[in-house]
Amino acid sequence: MSLLSPPASRQPPIQPIYDSTGSTSTLLGYSSTDRSWNFPDTKSVSSSSPTTTSPPAQRLLSLDALRGVAVLFMIIVNYQGYNPYPALQHVDWFGFHLIADQVFPLFLFVAGVAIAFAYKNVRRKPKYPTMFKIARRFVLLFAIGLLLNAFPFTDSDLLQTWRIMGVLQRAAICYVVTTALYITCGTKADAVWPRRYLYFIYPATIFILWMSLTFAVYNPACQTRGDLSETCCTETMFDSALFGSHSLGIFDPEGTISTLPSLLTSWSGLLIGMHLNRRKPELHRPLVQYKLIAHWQLLAAGLASIAGMFNSFIPIGKPLWTPTFTLLTSSVSIVLFAIGFYLYDIKRLADHTHPNVAYRALSYLLYVFLACGRNSTVIYILSELVLNLFWAVNVPSGIPLYQAMQTIMFSSWLPQGLDSLVLSLFWVVLMILPVATLMDYRRIYIKL
Repeated sequence: MSLLSPPASRQPPIQPIYDSTGSTSTLLGYSSTDRSWNFPDTKSVSSSSPTTTSPPAQRLLSLDALRGVAVLFMIIVNYQGYNPYPALQHVDWFGFHLIADQVFPLFLFVAGVAIAFAYKNVRRKPKYPTMFKIARRFVLLFAIGLLLNAFPFTDSDLLQTWRIMGVLQRAAICYVVTTALYITCGTKADAVWPRRYLYFIYPATIFILWMSLTFAVYNPACQTRGDLSETCCTETMFDSALFGSHSLGIFDPEGTISTLPSLLTSWSGLLIGMHLNRRKPELHRPLVQYKLIAHWQLLAAGLASIAGMFNSFIPIGKPLWTPTFTLLTSSVSIVLFAIGFYLYDIKRLADHTHPNVAYRALSYLLYVFLACGRNSTVIYILSELVLNLFWAVNVPSGIPLYQAMQTIMFSSWLPQGLDSLVLSLFWVVLMILPVATLMDYRRIYIKL
């Protein structure tokens, strides 16, 4: 029985069950008796009656699917060689490319949604094991990010240039801050100020802090204040003073000040997850399902409109992760989440048992994202290890092995840009998809 179906009068209500890591949610989806959708650490919850048990736990499949979308396209963007495909290339500074600039914000957004489910039962009652688990996961993600920055440890001056920040480091910071915010702002009806802090004071504080640091701090090196250029922005000054040579060139795209608005990306996902949690008792009603989607679309349109209105004052840009960039990417993430919710959790189009051949073909395509999303962090780490290794090894001609592969295998017969795209897709098909599907088939789920 699914929570998207009318509840049976003789059955106890389905309770959400969370896995041992707290990073995933079980709310909607398919019965755990179906091999395709079975997960570890998921079991039935006993009802109050000693003679009856609740139906198998249900899972919000769209969360896994969107994680898979994010990690797959992150890998496709990262695995391009020299002269990348224009549509999959990050903007140089200001502007927005839908795919390349959206994938990382989508990953942070989905993490925020998952937090709302994973830690719902420990709000206002944070216990030592929960706090230890949160701290452990933060340290582990940050440490793995540090190791990825150095792998394969071939630089002679590694200790002097070891980069501190990175993708996993920023994800770890967003995770620990958003989780701490959620579990400390409880659910009691009389807890007015915690709710006000979560909904209003927290985002306002981050916005004011970013604005103050960006526009009010004087940069003596450039003799400017409020300069948003790469060499003279406040983040460049702060990161140079804080990290020195342990940064990514002049400007680190995962630096200090830009991490502040990225926290709001995870926070926006948290609010969507909380909204969905509140409507859980009514989710079996089709009217409620489509109302949710309609509300999310209206919210996304409003956020995108605000981003466009203020773009001339605070330009949209991923390197600085400007507030307008946060608004725009959050709106796109909300739209993608609504689409995923419709495809996976309402229409159940990822069900391989559908009698229609066309639907079954579509289900296998949708399954690819599910398989990648169920081990998204591990798949991303694997892709970075392989990519770093192939860029570090040089062929006899002196160029990196990865560049040599692109030249020999694809550049000789494909136009510039398209050869980079085909190269990244080649690696996805050759390595990422087989690993993801095999791990899912063998029910191997590694949760950090």
